Amino acid sequence: RISLEMNSLEDTYVNIGLHEEKYFGDSKASSTNHNLDVKIPQCFGNEPKYSFWGQVGALFTRRYYVISRTLRDIIMMILPAVLLLISMGVLETVDNDIGKINFYLAFVTIAFSLNTAAYCAFPVFEREEKIRYVMDVMGLRVLPYWLGTLLF
Repeated sequence: RISLEMNSLEDTYVNIGLHEEKYFGDSKASSTNHNLDVKIPQCFGNEPKYSFWGQVGALFTRRYYVISRTLRDIIMMILPAVLLLISMGVLETVDNDIGKINFYLAFVTIAFSLNTAAYCAFPVFEREEKIRYVMDVMGLRVLPYWLGTLLF
């Protein structure tokens, strides 16, 4: 039977405790441990192992696999280098030095903005999709995460 006159979560816990006392008898019986003779695996007694470079390598490999899956991501990685190569070829057609510098700077700005967008998308995507939280729960530390992100 559930009482609908509970005003808080604390009242709920008190009522649950009262029902347990009625079921088990006194309060001492409800607090005893009902041991089922379950053996604890030996691996729970071992110290956790941490490999800095293993985590960096795993994150680097993950990023490589994510990028190599879609054509859009591959193009976003190659496009800045292609733009810089095109700018080198086009620079030969410009006569004055100031025009060459301005033209080259325009191509470099576009290339780096595309490159930055490609690299910044991963941490944002991981944060939005809660992948970063899952990596934290699985034991990925902060420094290997950002080092792996910057290396790729």
